[in-house]
Amino acid sequence: MNVLRLEKPDRVWLLAAGHGVHALLLLLPSLMLAGIWQLPTEVLLLVPVIVASAILESHWTPVEVGGRLPAAPIAQTPNVLLACDPLAMRVARMVGVTLLGLFWAAQLERSLGIVPIDPAWQLLGGLALVAGCVLRLSAIATLGPAFVSDICRHGPRIRQGIYAWIRHPSELGLVLLGSGGPLLVAAPLTTVVALLVLVPASLWRIRREERVWSRISR
Repeated sequence: MNVLRLEKPDRVWLLAAGHGVHALLLLLPSLMLAGIWQLPTEVLLLVPVIVASAILESHWTPVEVGGRLPAAPIAQTPNVLLACDPLAMRVARMVGVTLLGLFWAAQLERSLGIVPIDPAWQLLGGLALVAGCVLRLSAIATLGPAFVSDICRHGPRIRQGIYAWIRHPSELGLVLLGSGGPLLVAAPLTTVVALLVLVPASLWRIRREERVWSRISR
């Protein structure tokens, strides 16, 4: 088996600093409006879940070429992956920026108190947020280094782990995460916007991936 290992960062503090900046970026609207000592409880619950999920998702793993779970083609330059579907990669980046915008909008909506919301809905949002993170992390645990934002598939389709129960757990997790977060923060209008944006994006990716699989299976 031909194995190429991606370098792991030598300094753990660089990763910690990076995710610390991530947390501050997520908190930016609330920090500007309320200050660090008066952050809403819901926001304080949202950020650790998002950052913890990001830390686990970005964990560096070996990339195996020719194994049971092959990753995307690897360029000659270490740590660089060649995109099979550049459009899908652009959509993935757009979704990432959109998620940040949604979390910011949710904090602003909560601060303005535009639409009152029952705490039961906030609890539902928190459960959806956690469920979304668990689904995405389960997909990563099952696919390992083959979990990429690109739409590039080789070898047999994985039907084990979470994929034995849900066909596209990562996409479902993304929708739950992106809509559950704003609902937890008491931002129902942002929740609706999140669903209107993320559901079509996930359905587009699912259809595109299914077409790739249909071509491979012929």
